[in-house]
Amino acid sequence: MKFIVLGAGSVGGLLISKLALGGNLVEVIVNKRSSKRHIESEGLEYFYRDKKYVVKVPCYVYEDLKEIETDYLILATKSHDALRIMEEIKLRKFFFNYFVTVQNGIEPHQKASEIFGEDHLILSIREGVYSFDLHKVRHTSDGTIMNVVTSFNASRESMEHFAEILTKAGLPAEISLEGLQVLYEKLIYNSIINPLASILRVKNGFLLKLMNSTTFNNLLSEALKVADLQGLHFNSYEVLENLRKLLQATYENKCSMLQDLEQKKKTEIEYLNGYLVKIGRKHQIELPSHQMVYDLICRLEEIYGTH
Repeated sequence: MKFIVLGAGSVGGLLISKLALGGNLVEVIVNKRSSKRHIESEGLEYFYRDKKYVVKVPCYVYEDLKEIETDYLILATKSHDALRIMEEIKLRKFFFNYFVTVQNGIEPHQKASEIFGEDHLILSIREGVYSFDLHKVRHTSDGTIMNVVTSFNASRESMEHFAEILTKAGLPAEISLEGLQVLYEKLIYNSIINPLASILRVKNGFLLKLMNSTTFNNLLSEALKVADLQGLHFNSYEVLENLRKLLQATYENKCSMLQDLEQKKKTEIEYLNGYLVKIGRKHQIELPSHQMVYDLICRLEEIYGTH
């Protein structure tokens, strides 16, 4: 099975490493020539528990590519880049059986579904992973996390086949036929964990101490209210318990938003808390806690100096 992963950050690095180590043919597309040179000469370094793996795969620079052919093309860039790249991919000679999105938020997946229809799969990654140096990825989950493969239009069989491939590669996955429900559930988790961990500059596990705080519970209740208005209903006690399990399973993980700030990159706040605030306004309700953390992260972007 052949995979091409566009993006070699934390999530891209995890997928490249796991799929390649699982015996699949994997190639990677990057944006910078320096990244291409590094990956080809030094490889990707993947750390899990007390082991280190060096993964070497063919690497290409995005702007040089005229055409590609693969079974799965996985878009593992940030949400703001993904929306732009999808429009470009339509116009290129990129041939693939399935187009896979892994981004946080809702909008990138909706856009991909509009463009690629039944050939579009969504991978909701629940693993803890962070990049701590150039093309060095640490996998911090405790092995109890279950990732989710879903879609808005793809067949059940195509989802099951992809989930089976991931599971064999060491990324346990199950399928769900409720694509929007899956994405909103992850959005709820990320809209709490990412901004709080980034504002406090802590790893995920520290947030276990805040689960009884007013801020934590206000963020949760506001997010659930938005989901309810969108016709998606969650049990608040189950969500809270799943949040607890997620924080425990990714105790040592540094969330993607904090990584972005530290690396002076633009965060995905617009697609997380910003998205919830926008949907709330459509329904004429205010979300003061989400607005607060949204404003704080935007100020932190200014302080850190994103590019």
